[in-house]
Amino acid sequence: MSRNAYWWFQADLALGKYRSAIDHYAQYKLLSDSGFKISHNKQTDDLETKYLSREKDQNLTALEKQSQSDAQQAILNRNVFIGGLLALLILLGLTYSRYRLKQRSILQLQAKQHEINHANVLLQNLVTEKEWLLKEVHHRVKNNLQIVMSLLSSQSAYLENSVAIDAIRESQNRVQAISLIHQKLYTSDNVASINMPAYVADLLEYLADSFDTRKRHIMFEQVIEPFNIDLGQAVPLGLVLNEAITNAIKYAFGVDGGQIIVALQLIKDETLLLTIADNGQGLPANLDLQHTNTLGMEMMKALSKQLGGEFKIENKSGVRISIEFHIEKVLSGLPEKSFVTV
Repeated sequence: MSRNAYWWFQADLALGKYRSAIDHYAQYKLLSDSGFKISHNKQTDDLETKYLSREKDQNLTALEKQSQSDAQQAILNRNVFIGGLLALLILLGLTYSRYRLKQRSILQLQAKQHEINHANVLLQNLVTEKEWLLKEVHHRVKNNLQIVMSLLSSQSAYLENSVAIDAIRESQNRVQAISLIHQKLYTSDNVASINMPAYVADLLEYLADSFDTRKRHIMFEQVIEPFNIDLGQAVPLGLVLNEAITNAIKYAFGVDGGQIIVALQLIKDETLLLTIADNGQGLPANLDLQHTNTLGMEMMKALSKQLGGEFKIENKSGVRISIEFHIEKVLSGLPEKSFVTV
């Protein structure tokens, strides 16, 4: 129709029908434009259809990929969940197993602890009973020694011989030296050893009262390190102290009195040095110290051997008796010195 209108336009123009030519030309343009629009619209529609089809294909492809990705993610999530669940179940199983083992171990430990506590109670009861029995033994020994002292005192009341009276009195002092040891053991919490500073102080006080040293101006100085001596060595040590101090009180001083020093010191590992020294008039110059056989001297030598020590006596500015011996059992405190003057 556009082509026919164009040929009509050409014919009218040739025939000089300008009005008709204009109309046909206008019709031609109108029909040409309509065809172009239709073609353009058709191309546009085709392009749009192709675009939509391609976009649809792309969307379908994307959806398929997303679907596959989602499926893989779902599978992965499911596998992770199943793996986590299995791991949690295994962990719970292990935890429960450890808990059961721990509970079983706790029950076993509680049973053993109960047995140990029961054994400790029995042992403590035995120790307490043993200590009580030992205290009772020491108490009875002390009472028996007091009876012996009373008998000696009663016997001396019927004697008129001064030598016999002095002998009985010295025996009383020796018994008292032993009795003090058992008295200390009976009144102390420690029934196996003697606290030497306290024992020596009591012995010096007893001898001071017995010989009335205050009126004779005789003073005592005690230098005793804080040791506890085993009972087996405390008795001979106490007898040595009694004998040496008694001899010093009786023979060392004149009317002006003097001083007696008693010392017990640790000189090296597990070795003690006992010293009893006075500043009196000393022993006679013609006295043979190596061969003297008085009862007191013989007793101190014998007791020194019993202690396993070495007995020495020196006559310089007074008499100095010393015994160095090895201790069997000792419990020492701080290396302080105890100074007591009586």
